[in-house]
Amino acid sequence: LARAYRGAAPAFGLFAPAVFRVEPYDYGGLGDGGDVLFRRHVDGNFLECVVCESSVVARGVPIRLRLRMGSGSDSGEIRGAEVVAVGCDIAPTWPPGSVALEAKEARAICSRIDRGGRRMIAGAVSHAVFKTLEPHLADVLGAGTALVTIGDAVDFSPRHDLYAREGLNKKWLQRVSGYYFAKSRIRDVRFDNGRDDDIRFTFYFDPTEPPNSERVDMNVNPEVLCCKFGSYHCN
Repeated sequence: LARAYRGAAPAFGLFAPAVFRVEPYDYGGLGDGGDVLFRRHVDGNFLECVVCESSVVARGVPIRLRLRMGSGSDSGEIRGAEVVAVGCDIAPTWPPGSVALEAKEARAICSRIDRGGRRMIAGAVSHAVFKTLEPHLADVLGAGTALVTIGDAVDFSPRHDLYAREGLNKKWLQRVSGYYFAKSRIRDVRFDNGRDDDIRFTFYFDPTEPPNSERVDMNVNPEVLCCKFGSYHCN
């Protein structure tokens, strides 16, 4: 879809205007627990933000972008975009010293993208998937490369955003990028291919629910929540 959009953006704008329209998640206490999903780098030239893109999945796919901003008289313009991560990052890290944006400014940035930056975002997504992730997976899966863990597992303790049934049990859940997550353990892994490609995948495991090896009819457990590209770890 990203490749098609880059080649025929005017047609998409006419017949499918919602494609690659990005929106901020409920922000600043408006329903996502006050999670700060837009931050400005300490040098002021870059922004990082998690936006919702819902062309394929109705609930939206969280995409974390790094936006290169103009300077001087062009300080409000978006000059470049890079995909940092895709998926729900329930325990994100941000660049040191970065500053949270106000909700009004976050919405203004999404409006700028929709007015003239959608092709740029489609290009960033296409590059991340077809130039980075796809060749990496073809290489490691074709070679039967094993996964290795990175660091220790981290306990995720959710805010009490919603008390509801998740799997077999009722429990407290936290809303992150429009999805809900229970108390769990999360851990990053990568393929042990002899070089540090730095593409990592975050696994989520709910210890109160059966793993799929025991109950294939239940929710996926463990599951991959997020794919993090190399730029995520250069903060």
